[in-house]
Amino acid sequence: MSERPNRTHAKRIVLGLILLIVLGAVVRSLLVPDDFGNHGSLFYKFYRKGAIQDELSRSPRHLTNASCESCHPWEYQLQSHSKHRTLSCEFCHGPWADHVNAQGQVIGALPNPTDKQAIKALCLRCHNRAIRARPRDPKVIKTVLLPDHLRQKHVREDHACDQCHLVHAPLYYINQMKAIWQNLLKGATGE
Repeated sequence: MSERPNRTHAKRIVLGLILLIVLGAVVRSLLVPDDFGNHGSLFYKFYRKGAIQDELSRSPRHLTNASCESCHPWEYQLQSHSKHRTLSCEFCHGPWADHVNAQGQVIGALPNPTDKQAIKALCLRCHNRAIRARPRDPKVIKTVLLPDHLRQKHVREDHACDQCHLVHAPLYYINQMKAIWQNLLKGATGE
């Protein structure tokens, strides 16, 4: 008479797998929201339907430059016709939501206008020749090397960028000065 092989190890493995599957199904039913995957085509099945409404009801954090126009029309007009027209207001001023949520308090990422070093640092984030913000396309962003730039323009080395350049339209003051000089020269020559 032959002895039957002992298969209790196989029974334990099968029982363990069944318990694991049941436990997984119970945990999934408790953790997965009811509206997950119950909509749309197969491609869009792998998200919770309520997530769309959640995103729609959330306040925006970042907006376009046009959203700044209602409170800052002068700056918006200057910037939208200047070399900085492609630059987001938020790049220098910080997120729109932080500014608006301050409820009338002065807020933004800009340095104190009397802090010349902080103003230089802000401008040099893009315009520093040593950093080269766009090294493959040097004509896109005009870069300067300080203090050489100040010496070339015969300006004191402690000057900040905003003493010669209007931040929202960098060539505005310079173009106005050129026009004034041209008018003075025309008057002097009698043209």
